Amino acid sequence: TNTNTIMPLWEEFKRLYPAHRLDEEIACRAILSREEEAADIVAGLKVAVACEAWQKENGKFVPKASNFISTGQYKDHLRAVPVVVFKKSAYFDPRTITG
Repeated sequence: TNTNTIMPLWEEFKRLYPAHRLDEEIACRAILSREEEAADIVAGLKVAVACEAWQKENGKFVPKASNFISTGQYKDHLRAVPVVVFKKSAYFDPRTITG
């Protein structure tokens, strides 16, 4: 384990993860065992903490940190595709669409 690389990522993970669901010792072991994926885990967490499900009911649906890591839930958040919302144009007429 390269502690120079993984410890800053672990510290960032701890800082970002909702405290009420952070099972610190188990999560630390989980992230240490996935050293090659640590940056992806933190990147997925950054997306997850902003998602609606994690915000609902004061974080009621946030998984334990160790489960988030060990079950690969962070990968689901990495695959999340941003949704682009377009404003309805005053000049758009749907009857003009052909095809």
